Amino acid sequence: MSAIEDQGIVFHNKIIGEIIYKTAKADDPNSDIGFIVRYRDFNVMNEIINDLTLAINGNYNLISDLEVSNDIDIAFIGENQIEFYDQDVLNILYTSPLTEFLEVLIAWRDFMLTPPLHGSKARCNWYYRLVGCKIQLKQLL
Repeated sequence: MSAIEDQGIVFHNKIIGEIIYKTAKADDPNSDIGFIVRYRDFNVMNEIINDLTLAINGNYNLISDLEVSNDIDIAFIGENQIEFYDQDVLNILYTSPLTEFLEVLIAWRDFMLTPPLHGSKARCNWYYRLVGCKIQLKQLL
């Protein structure tokens, strides 16, 4: 089974008002998805994917920046795992295998690139907002 299946990760589009948001949830409370969904910059995601690939292929020493922190949590690429630290960066709180983290990150990036795009507007006029909008949105999703 894949890490996505093992962790029970489901990606979905959430519509609030007329705005579409990309989100994800997992059945596994230890899933990496809660950390990964904070990545929104494709350049950052691609750089981390490249670094993880280097580490997995035994080229850990070629990685120039081991930090993979998001806007809230602190994490670094270790030789065999992602290491998540406390706010003082003194203690490892938990770890995640590189291959699982990479798989989930690639899935998140690919989902973010799949239409409808994050932050796009659902096309609904006021008359169809209650009924017609739902039908249009189902077609978009």
